[in-house]
Amino acid sequence: MSDDRQTQLETIVSAIATLRFDSDRFEAGDESLAEHAVAMKLSGFGITSLPLTMEQMRAIGHALETGYLMALADVRAGSIQGLGVTEG
Repeated sequence: MSDDRQTQLETIVSAIATLRFDSDRFEAGDESLAEHAVAMKLSGFGITSLPLTMEQMRAIGHALETGYLMALADVRAGSIQGLGVTEG
């Protein structure tokens, strides 16, 4: 991998980690829910491993989990972007 692509990957991994781990929006146990949900969705497509480095796989997984965590937090807060506050 070229130095430029490696730098870009490291920047993306860092941004995803910040979104995923530096948030007070998530409740205890949400991380395991997100990991399980992503694993189940990927395995539904027959994807149990990817021909990527472990770092790349981890970054992709964390990106998917981050989206799930943010959506879960929005649903719990009763606010879904584009729909406003929902009744709950």
